[in-house]
Amino acid sequence: MDTHRNIADGVASRLSTRPFYNHKDLIGKVDAVSIAVPTPDHFAVSRDFLENDIDVLIEKPITTTLEEANELIRLSESRGLIVQVGHLERFNPAVAALQGVVKKPMFIESHRLSIYQDRCTDVSVVLDLMIHDIATLPMPVCLLRLAVLPMSPQAGFP
Repeated sequence: MDTHRNIADGVASRLSTRPFYNHKDLIGKVDAVSIAVPTPDHFAVSRDFLENDIDVLIEKPITTTLEEANELIRLSESRGLIVQVGHLERFNPAVAALQGVVKKPMFIESHRLSIYQDRCTDVSVVLDLMIHDIATLPMPVCLLRLAVLPMSPQAGFP
C-alpha cells in the first residue's frame, strides 16, 4: 500500500500484484499488517486495523504520545490482538554478539552521526534515533531508569 499511486503501481506491476492506495482498502483482506507510515500517523492507522481485528507490527516509535500508545495497547488487549513495535536493531548481528558479553557496564556513550534528513523532524530525536541505542543495551541495563533531555513540545511531550 502506498498513497503515492505511481510508486504503488510500479511495485505492483513488478511483483505481479494489485496496488492499494489507502490502508483502509486492506481491511478484510489481511490478517496482519506492518505500519511504516510517518510517525504522526501511527496511531490513527494502527487503530483502524485493530478496530477491525487485524494484528499490527508498528515501526518505532509506537506513537508520538504515551496516551496514544496506551490506547493502542488497551485496544489490542481488549480484542486479543497483537501489537508489536519493530526495534530491528536488536537483531543486528553485531548487537546480538555483544549480548551476554557486556554484563555490568559502568558507562555508556552513544554517538549517531548522519547527514540531515527532512523525514526525521516529525518526532523528537529520542523517539527517532536514541530509541535504537536504548533498545540494544543489555537487558538489565534497559531496566534501569534512564535520564534524557526533555523532548520537544511538538512531539507531544513536556
